[in-house]
Amino acid sequence: MEMVFGKGGKEFVYESCSYQPTSRGSIEGSFDFIPGRLTKPEGSSFLAEVARVPFHLPRCIF
Repeated sequence: MEMVFGKGGKEFVYESCSYQPTSRGSIEGSFDFIPGRLTKPEGSSFLAEVARVPFHLPRCIF
């Protein structure tokens, strides 16, 4: 999954790859992000509120 957020005109891309035991699900809530890497932060953290985003695994993956 990839989500793109904007903060002060800047784009922040979040990519996740996690185990999903079913073919359908959703994600929602608030996320506290730190730009850069955990081992090398590159700015102040920020909170992003995310409305419910449903997702499902397609029948075929090419």
